[in-house]
Amino acid sequence: MLFSDNNYKKYVTDIETKNSDRADIQEKTLDAHLKNQLEKLNVIRVKHASLGRHALVKATEGRINALKNRVERKKKELMEKKKITHGKKEICVGIINVE
Repeated sequence: MLFSDNNYKKYVTDIETKNSDRADIQEKTLDAHLKNQLEKLNVIRVKHASLGRHALVKATEGRINALKNRVERKKKELMEKKKITHGKKEICVGIINVE
């Protein structure tokens, strides 16, 4: 049984590590996307402000806030997916003596 338990623990650890790595990569990609989009939207906001388009400034700020909220929500989803649930149950254990 000890051998099986050790193999099970190793398998779970491997899966958790792969899952964590995948989630980390997705989070880094999401952060890069957020940074790029914020830069673009801030350039647009500044341009609208310099041209006196106050309604468009507010609209762009709304887009920025919506983007930040979406990214934060997605990060929370990634953190939840990062966690795996597992369990083991002994179904049958026995020893057979063959003579």
